[in-house]
Amino acid sequence: MYLTVNHTTLYYTQHGHGHPLILLHGNGTSHAIFADLIPQLAPNFTVYALDARDHGQSSTTDYISYQLMATDVRDFIQTLNLRAPTVIGVGDGGISALLVASAHPTIIGRLILAGVHTQPRDLRLRKRIALAADYFSRPRKKLGLQMWGHITNEQLARVSAPTSSWRAPKVTSTSGQHGTSPQAFRMPTYAWLRMPTICPTLRTLTVSTV
Repeated sequence: MYLTVNHTTLYYTQHGHGHPLILLHGNGTSHAIFADLIPQLAPNFTVYALDARDHGQSSTTDYISYQLMATDVRDFIQTLNLRAPTVIGVGDGGISALLVASAHPTIIGRLILAGVHTQPRDLRLRKRIALAADYFSRPRKKLGLQMWGHITNEQLARVSAPTSSWRAPKVTSTSGQHGTSPQAFRMPTYAWLRMPTICPTLRTLTVSTV
């Protein structure tokens, strides 16, 4: 399915029934990384798996930024009238979700994050060097996202949605894309929905490095 928001067209799939749950993939991949996870969540949630702009089957644009992607997510939630959805975000998808939760504290019900860094310095030095070398040898707007600052401490302090951060193992799904293990998110999702007071705000979040 397609939905036009924020001057771009996003592709998404919808599965299951229940409380809305949005899946946001990481840099350079697509909603297909969740192919193994969706069937495990669909019996209990209405699962929306999005392709970010310039990814998958969504529109190609002239410019991409975390703020643009965050606005896309916000508009997606509002256009479909999703009430306090749970959002699972991997990498860049998690960064976009954090920006939405910071700017609009009531729009997201709960956050589950994996492999999210709030600033480039959160990445291990070896990866920062590799990213810089790759980007400057063949500049690509998707890769360039990871080179710049994203979220300040002040923005983090404004997040009020209960939030959990996980380091997700990298696997290859049946779709052939590198992504996250279904088990890596199934148990955190159910545990988080049943015990929402574990981490009441992002102020106690320890961000994983990747």
